[in-house]
Amino acid sequence: MWVFGYGSLLWNPGFEPIEQMRADLPGYRRSFCMLSIHHRGTPEDPGLVLALDAAETADVCAGLALRVDEREAEHVLQELRARELISSAYVERWVDLPLADGRRERAVTYVVEWWIAIMRNIAAMGWISRPRSSRGPWEAADQTRNICLKPPICYAIWASQIRNWIIWQRKSQI
Repeated sequence: MWVFGYGSLLWNPGFEPIEQMRADLPGYRRSFCMLSIHHRGTPEDPGLVLALDAAETADVCAGLALRVDEREAEHVLQELRARELISSAYVERWVDLPLADGRRERAVTYVVEWWIAIMRNIAAMGWISRPRSSRGPWEAADQTRNICLKPPICYAIWASQIRNWIIWQRKSQI
């Protein structure tokens, strides 16, 4: 089994790879697109983190291909799932990964699930729980989920939510 590591898996994979090699995953990129209440923040103060995000085919995410000893594969996969799928913001993907030496291997990686990440992060910051219209909070949640079927729109919504959150944070510190 191969694992594509692009973030903390580079310096702390949680297992001893039997082989590792530079790998560039086409069609993905790292971006500050997720707020974490687990590893880099709390529900009261979520931390902005980099996540693997589907991108235009010209984009490439640089990382490492980490080969797992087959005798440990099931255990390592369970550990990775416990670590990476701590919230439903990520989904597990098996990808065709080109290695630096020209080989191609099937590898597991974890990719941000846009509408889930947006909704969880908005909820974590209390935005959904605050009524914004006479219909209450869930109208906003349903609208965001329906709109977020197309990633470019998600990016715009997410960028504005982050901007609003930063402004709110600054105001609360004054």
